[in-house]
Amino acid sequence: MACYWPDNIAQWRLAPALIDTAALPGVGDAGALLAPAGAPALPAADNDRRLGRLFERHVQDWITRTPALTLRAHNVAIHDGTRTLGELDLLVSHGNTLMHWEVTLKFYLGVDETFWPGPDPRDQFARRLHRLRTHQFPLLARPATGARLAALGLSTPRSQHLLSRGMLFYPHDRLLAPPAGAHPDHLRGTWWPLSAVPREGRFLPIPKSHWLDIKMLSNNSQNWLASPRLIDYVHAQDRPVMVLYESQAHAYLPGVVVSDGWLDVVSRRA
Repeated sequence: MACYWPDNIAQWRLAPALIDTAALPGVGDAGALLAPAGAPALPAADNDRRLGRLFERHVQDWITRTPALTLRAHNVAIHDGTRTLGELDLLVSHGNTLMHWEVTLKFYLGVDETFWPGPDPRDQFARRLHRLRTHQFPLLARPATGARLAALGLSTPRSQHLLSRGMLFYPHDRLLAPPAGAHPDHLRGTWWPLSAVPREGRFLPIPKSHWLDIKMLSNNSQNWLASPRLIDYVHAQDRPVMVLYESQAHAYLPGVVVSDGWLDVVSRRA
């Protein structure tokens, strides 16, 4: 398990997976198929600024930079009459073999061994893994999926793969086992309630728009806050705040700071 925050999209490409594909029978690791990352290209602009969609567009760029791979389709919605069954993230060719890829970028905070909520507590590690296992990958076998692919002139993919990235944040005050299904080398950080925020060192709040690229943000010394200013900042945001923490020993640690009542809130909303 590694404790660092990738500071640009190329480093996210090389980061360890978040979800272990060993927990998903018959699913391979898509990251192993990508060529070494070159200079990142800025994905085409659109109106969808969701972080997961932005990450998907970067993955599409990585595919186009891998000579052995060809992106055939993306975000293929599957319908059964008027009902939407789901979506295939990416359809990728490797030679004459068509593959189905799912892509996920997630951040979760450990409360106990089975409860790892995200900043939105409805999104939890165990639920994400369960959905991949029981819905997103089995979607390929649905008759409606075969009909949709045939309409696009595509055959049924012969293999399925996952490309997952993200980070797990562990409590500051106790040891906690990772959730079942986490990749053994996943990126990790620490989370603190406001009352336990370290008083020494300094903090860099990371807006969601910079979670994939913190380099320019971290190079500006005015963005770093001492703990009293960070506490004021978190109170003003009224939500979990991602931070990079620099200790007095000049070690950098990814983190999340939450309100003291955050656990009560997530338990009600989960």
